[in-house]
Amino acid sequence: MRWIKRLVAPYIVAVSEPFSDGQKWAYIFGDENKFELRTFESSEPAFDSHRITLAGLSLGSPEISIKLIRLGAEQARAVQDDESYRTLIESYL
Repeated sequence: MRWIKRLVAPYIVAVSEPFSDGQKWAYIFGDENKFELRTFESSEPAFDSHRITLAGLSLGSPEISIKLIRLGAEQARAVQDDESYRTLIESYL
């Protein structure tokens, strides 16, 4: 059934705002099943990478082919594992 959904539904992409955990800066980038926590030593490269990621998504994918979920920093901080991530993403679907 998942492959049928993929044929008619847009691809889910989730991106959070950059946030600090007190030591490093990070943001979440993922799809509906898994995520990557992209980490940086300081805020400048985190925000630069975040902007590049969003620009790449807008240039590389027509809006109808993806559903972009923008997560806030507090939401991203609450993600601890794959299960909490999927629960958060499902709340948007």
